[in-house]
Amino acid sequence: MIDIFKPETLDILLNTTTFSNGDELSFNLGVSSNMNRTGAHSGALDPSNGMFWSWQSGYINFKIEGISPSCLTRKNKFQFHIGGYQAPHNTLRRITFILNKQTTQLSINLDGFFEDTKLALENQIMVPGAKANELATKFLNTLTIIE
Repeated sequence: MIDIFKPETLDILLNTTTFSNGDELSFNLGVSSNMNRTGAHSGALDPSNGMFWSWQSGYINFKIEGISPSCLTRKNKFQFHIGGYQAPHNTLRRITFILNKQTTQLSINLDGFFEDTKLALENQIMVPGAKANELATKFLNTLTIIE
């Protein structure tokens, strides 16, 4: 689990692992349907981490919250709690990167996410659905490999 308020979780260094050109790094962004259907878990999936919807009985795959002058909300706040595991709005995303020997880390760059998300019009998504599904794809595109 990556938490912006825990700096030790922000850098995922890949230079501590040996790999060859063409090796793949694959992972899920979010929690599988199977894990969602079996209730709350421990560790990173412990509800005390604030990523479990008790009312929805499922996990939030990612949260992005903040303040922007673009938001026409009270105190200019925005909140995106993106989750949902039932078709057609399963927000779990699988990502795969092709690595080479110069690959050093995985990076998250939110610039594109905010350029594509019009905060004046869309500033709060707190339930599964089409909009959450759309933002899950936008967030997936923030992930890159640095060489």
